[in-house]
Amino acid sequence: MDSYILAADIGTSSCKAALFTDQGKLLALGKGKYPLFFPQEGYVEQEPEMVFKGMCEAVSKLKEKGYDLSKVAAVSFSAQIASQCLVDKNGNPLTNLLSWMDTRAWKEAESFRHSFSREETEKLTGVDMVVTPAYSISKLCWLKSHSNLFNKAYKFVQIKDYIIWKLTGNWVSDVTSMKGLVHPLTKELIPEILDFIGVSEELFPQVKEPNEIAGYLRKNVAGLEELPEGIPVITGWNDMNAAFLGMGALTGSDCVGMDLTGTSEHLGCVGMSSTQYSRKYGGINRVPYLNGREVFYGVTSSGGQAVEWFVKDFMKAADVSQYLNEVFENNEILFPQEEGVIFLPYLEGERNPWNNPLAQGVLFGLKRNHTQKEVAAAVLEGVCFALRAIYDCLPQKPGKVVVSGGASLNNIWNQMKADVMNVPFVRLKNTEAGCAGAAVLALSALFPEKSMEQLSERFLKAEQEYIPDSERHWIYEKKYHRFLELYRCLDREFWNKEEKEE
Repeated sequence: MDSYILAADIGTSSCKAALFTDQGKLLALGKGKYPLFFPQEGYVEQEPEMVFKGMCEAVSKLKEKGYDLSKVAAVSFSAQIASQCLVDKNGNPLTNLLSWMDTRAWKEAESFRHSFSREETEKLTGVDMVVTPAYSISKLCWLKSHSNLFNKAYKFVQIKDYIIWKLTGNWVSDVTSMKGLVHPLTKELIPEILDFIGVSEELFPQVKEPNEIAGYLRKNVAGLEELPEGIPVITGWNDMNAAFLGMGALTGSDCVGMDLTGTSEHLGCVGMSSTQYSRKYGGINRVPYLNGREVFYGVTSSGGQAVEWFVKDFMKAADVSQYLNEVFENNEILFPQEEGVIFLPYLEGERNPWNNPLAQGVLFGLKRNHTQKEVAAAVLEGVCFALRAIYDCLPQKPGKVVVSGGASLNNIWNQMKADVMNVPFVRLKNTEAGCAGAAVLALSALFPEKSMEQLSERFLKAEQEYIPDSERHWIYEKKYHRFLELYRCLDREFWNKEEKEE
């Protein structure tokens, strides 16, 4: 096939656009950026049109690299979710996007949890999830109570839905992006949830499978004029599921471990569905996947953004990768110190395994002889420990963990994760798993006779494996328990509340 697949991964503060062949070869990658706004404490917003323009910027970089965009056969998406806004009948945003990092709806989230037990929530929604301020349920309740434009709203949409509308004129979303509102088996909106919020079905986009065609590209979409009119636009998926697909979630019969790096970081495992798990995975989420599989996962709000804060805001360095390469010369990992500096990375609260939006960051144990190298190592370790807290809750422990995303290029951090969790980590040759997963969905729509397992295997080539070091793991194990003890000591109010609820 002498044509391309255009896959866009719409992240928190940037979009990556990738051109793939139908055999899974990555030809080129472009990147566009857009800002986050922090109008007041707990509020994190974005302008939908800025995000769309950031995607157009990413696509334009592909043309600048000499690729003929008229050869694109389909467009597909991987996108951040829990970033939503209200739009009117003409598609004009009535509000900014409320980012997944936005915590203003924490009272609404608490109200929902008091109204529905976790068991009731799972029975109604078809997923076992911890409802936080990020979820559609919480945000819709907040908007209904606080926005004077709510009565003018035509649709409540994710950023991916908005971009699909810009391209096709259709309001379409996927089941997983609307989790909590739509049951994953029936694909129907959940009346009890809508009644709780006080909204009608008309407020939501049409629901399709992630590999279904959402519509066809309109003529001369501003910023994307080089793309051919009428090509299929694929519904796409949320960033985690798409990335897990691009990381091999459907390959093999055993449990597959996944670590998706980014502004936040997703850690989980994908395996065959089972009824044997009761509540052995408290604090994390369990959701259906594809082909009889399900995902257990947690999201730490403190992944790449914690490291970026330290490097750019604290150390005033311009580039994260360059700074870490300079501090850790020759990729030499700093041997862990049991009594060394501990970093709690909760700069924007935490989601899993502790639903604590009020958690804060801490640097603890600083001494006069500590240098930026020790502190930088503590920051990386702190994110590893936050991930370890999620890992400990997984009901199945994978034999290896596939790591992807921009931070997966950092060998020291990958080795730290392997040492902290005492399991091998594997980095793929293609680190843009979200784009790869979106491309698999597009190929599935174009070639329905082929299975997604077959299609996804085209994108899987291992680049490097990181084997745990037993001596470092032994020290990290002790330091990890100091990390947990510190967190509990500094946030007794939260832990007392958790113990009462249990």
